[in-house]
Amino acid sequence: MDLADTAARLGVPVEDVERVHRLAGDRPSAPLPARADAPAILGRMRGR
Repeated sequence: MDLADTAARLGVPVEDVERVHRLAGDRPSAPLPARADAPAILGRMRGR
């Protein structure tokens, strides 16, 4: 998927996606938590 596709899927300008891509550089991506852990993580983010 290219940057324009990513921008379209997110509904943001391609310039924003390009900026994030530049800022991220060659750093490895962060691992996603397990799907089963998502409700608890989101609850903590909301302060619940």
